[in-house]
Amino acid sequence: QKKSPRSADSTDIFRDSALAEYVSVFLNILNGHEDEAAVSSRALARINPSFPVSGEFGIPPDGSRIDVVAFSGLIGRRKEQVMYFPRDYIYGGVLGLATGISFTPDGQWLRMVMRLNDANGRPVTVDVPAFRFKFAFPAFDARTSSGPADSVKIVFDDGTEQKLSLLENFDVAAESDIAVKAERAYARSVSRSLVKKMSAVTAGTAPLAMLGGRQSKGIGQQLLYQLSYAALVASIEAVDLTETADVRQCSYLPKRADAGGVSVSPGTYSFTVQYYKGTRMTGQQRFENVRAEPGKAVLVESLCIR
Repeated sequence: QKKSPRSADSTDIFRDSALAEYVSVFLNILNGHEDEAAVSSRALARINPSFPVSGEFGIPPDGSRIDVVAFSGLIGRRKEQVMYFPRDYIYGGVLGLATGISFTPDGQWLRMVMRLNDANGRPVTVDVPAFRFKFAFPAFDARTSSGPADSVKIVFDDGTEQKLSLLENFDVAAESDIAVKAERAYARSVSRSLVKKMSAVTAGTAPLAMLGGRQSKGIGQQLLYQLSYAALVASIEAVDLTETADVRQCSYLPKRADAGGVSVSPGTYSFTVQYYKGTRMTGQQRFENVRAEPGKAVLVESLCIR
């Protein structure tokens, strides 16, 4: 239990998307639905308190506004987290679990000795091949969580600049989704692995007992014993191949969305959306002749997905 993934809490439960609420505010304002826009604004402020909601959607009288939503990076990936018993759970020495069960000296594998009856009903001793239990569950691979930008800005041809604000980091959503599922997936994996591995051990040791276990005699009987033993080794190891974590996901979603804009006089504008990693510009996208209508806002989508 101490080795299980952390328990999910209320903050891990997905309830709403800052990006979705941002687009909702924009579309409602565009269509004159002020009340609906106010509801989405409050939701956005609650989801992302650091986003400047109050200053982002106002259109001055007889003016216009240009807003940009910039998507960058690629979302972090799930990975399969694997743990083995006893290797990842037991530390130091050779410990006895129960009668006939022990650890190898390196603590990597389990040893088991079983007392069964042979074909004639005589008690025999059977040495089970050293084995281990594999548990698999999903985890977030932080190494894949990197993007080409940690800041974005708009640069107009007249030199005016406007830095965008972080709207939503989709890695957070991915990590939360994994947290909600990981603990249960781990518990299921433990149950499955124990049942499947012990079923393989039980089924595989019966033929060894029938052949006399350690006390098997005769070349033919010993040969059959060795073949059965090899088959048991293969069946025990095959169980691990079937124990995998569900790491399916869409791989080509953006890592983050930045948004913001500027109030402008009605007219036609050209500008560049620039992406920065620290102080180094890592990408840019040019937009020509964007029309800003009086009393309206225009939303431009920029992409730097790599």
